[in-house]
Amino acid sequence: MLNNKEELSFERLQTLRKFNAAWKLLCADSSPFICSFLYKVFIQANRRSLSLIELTDELEHFLYVLQQKHPEEAPSRTAKEYIEIWSSPELPWLSQRYTGRTDMPEVDLTTDAEKALRWLENLQPRSFVGTESRLLTIYQLLKELNQKLETDPQRLIEDFEEKKRDLEEQISFLRRGHETARLAPTQIKERYYQLEDTATALLSDFRQVEENFRSLDRGIREKIMRTEKTKGAMIDDIFGEQDAITDSDQGRSFRAFWEFLIQTDRHQDFEEMLHKILREPTVSSLPDKRVLPQFKDFLVEAGHKVYVVNNTLNNQLSKYLADKGRAENKRIVELVSSIEKRALALREIAKPKNFFSVDELKPSFDLSLNRPLFTVKEVPPLEIPNLESTTSEDAVFDQLFEAFYVDENALRDTIERLLMAKDQISLEEVLRQHPPEKGIPEILTYLKIAETRQGSHISRSQKFVYTLAAPIENQTPGIKKIHCPVTLFQRTT
Repeated sequence: MLNNKEELSFERLQTLRKFNAAWKLLCADSSPFICSFLYKVFIQANRRSLSLIELTDELEHFLYVLQQKHPEEAPSRTAKEYIEIWSSPELPWLSQRYTGRTDMPEVDLTTDAEKALRWLENLQPRSFVGTESRLLTIYQLLKELNQKLETDPQRLIEDFEEKKRDLEEQISFLRRGHETARLAPTQIKERYYQLEDTATALLSDFRQVEENFRSLDRGIREKIMRTEKTKGAMIDDIFGEQDAITDSDQGRSFRAFWEFLIQTDRHQDFEEMLHKILREPTVSSLPDKRVLPQFKDFLVEAGHKVYVVNNTLNNQLSKYLADKGRAENKRIVELVSSIEKRALALREIAKPKNFFSVDELKPSFDLSLNRPLFTVKEVPPLEIPNLESTTSEDAVFDQLFEAFYVDENALRDTIERLLMAKDQISLEEVLRQHPPEKGIPEILTYLKIAETRQGSHISRSQKFVYTLAAPIENQTPGIKKIHCPVTLFQRTT
């Protein structure tokens, strides 16, 4: 199933009906009152969180208006009572957490409550449903994915050549004085509404991302409390779990999103394109522009909240480990103190015979004065045979100058020069175009470059055979066959 969703079997739906918070919200007797208030405060206003005081004031005003309009159906509890009920473990529709910025907790929607509200929102009939833009989006994503998965350089070159021909035709068309075909107003509205839906879904996903980070942190804390390992082994596990959170699919995706968001050039391009679209007459006349006009602010706020939560969880985890270490040290001090007190109490008692004895407890002393003086050992004489003197002409010193050096920078330049003509090249092609002058050490240097160079890949299962047929410098002549792993170098810019 997509996204690892469980099958909606009868048993699964029965469990969801009993325990799922979103289902409980939809089935509650006062569901219209609860959902309308939460939707107005959080979803419609695109708020990530409110302080407890602000939410209480909002709910009091909402209750007052409801009592004036519908006195027979008006709820009977106070605003504070409702907020406490909606934040309870039995009905977890709101989450209250202290952020450290104020003394009051901040309140936010839970993921399940937002799912229920979004589901109700989708029940509303839409006056305009576009299909063309969605089909084009699917087509473009399929095309991009297939292109990124393609490994044949020739196919990639053909695709790029086709794009190049299309661009050249468009440029030539414009230079001849023709005008480009403009989108119809219906097509513009359709694509704008698709942008709105995508932006809204992205902002909604941030609550799920935050909840997943908290769930991972909660699992780590439970693991700490239940572990019986030593402190050093436990700390190794904790740092491993923190790396697992950062290196998980969700962590890598959020890190890539945050890096994209903080890049100044892309940020400016994004803002300029958005303002240009909003100034379009067809778009500016639309009545229901909810998210995109302030999308940048919403996105920064949502991303910053998740970023702060992730850092706060790491800091709290470090503090928890430090507190646990201090508690263990305190316990050790208490045990030592209790042993000392019992020893003092036993000293007052008459010493019994044969109190206790422990074998191998007698200390041994090794004093400096007990060490013997240094005695010089006699060195046996060596018989040195008569050596015949040799002249420099008789000695063979040529091999001392036969050592050679493989220039790694020169090999890197060779790879980058070849990659200027194509996006990808294999080690076999490099050796075929530039046969090694230093023999096997030069091939090993290529492999060393592939290990450290970004955009390179060394196969652990596939190999190719390279033949050193020509005489290699400073090596015995003859044919040598070398089995090398298949290695690919890719252009990085």
